[in-house]
Amino acid sequence: MPSGRTHDGLTWGAAFPLAFGLGGATESWLAGAIFGAGFLFGGLMFGPDLDLPSVQVRRWGPLRGIWTPYQRMFRHRSAWTHGLFLGPIVRIVYLGLWLAAAFAGIWALGRGLGWLDAGWERWATRGAVLATGLDPTWVGYGLLGVWGGSALHTMADTIVSRAKRLLRFRKPRR
Repeated sequence: MPSGRTHDGLTWGAAFPLAFGLGGATESWLAGAIFGAGFLFGGLMFGPDLDLPSVQVRRWGPLRGIWTPYQRMFRHRSAWTHGLFLGPIVRIVYLGLWLAAAFAGIWALGRGLGWLDAGWERWATRGAVLATGLDPTWVGYGLLGVWGGSALHTMADTIVSRAKRLLRFRKPRR
């Protein structure tokens, strides 16, 4: 398996050429920037090694505890965490559930304490309207970047594991 440092180097090394390439191909530097940011997030913070105590988990700082249930739910290198397509989908759904719970808790607390009056509700409605007005293309570039950063990690693990199996030397018989 490549080390965390190797994975990080691969992510940084691939992010900028891919982002510039996408920006040039689409003639939109914003598309490249969104993809590149997603790629860096996917490779450095949101990769397959969130299923064990790793540098990726530590990068979440005070929020790293949200990954403890995830680590207990899934075995390391299972299809649920290291699957090329299933892994990122599971992590996106998992993080989405945490975010939904956090927003619901903040909203309920704010309502209960009287912090959220009609003015806040107006702003929340405006925020929801803005969120629904997001261009799906930009969201797609961001998600593609997240997937790409995560996929690079999985592909590096797979290549190194297979190479080790192929190059494994047997001990000579005596």
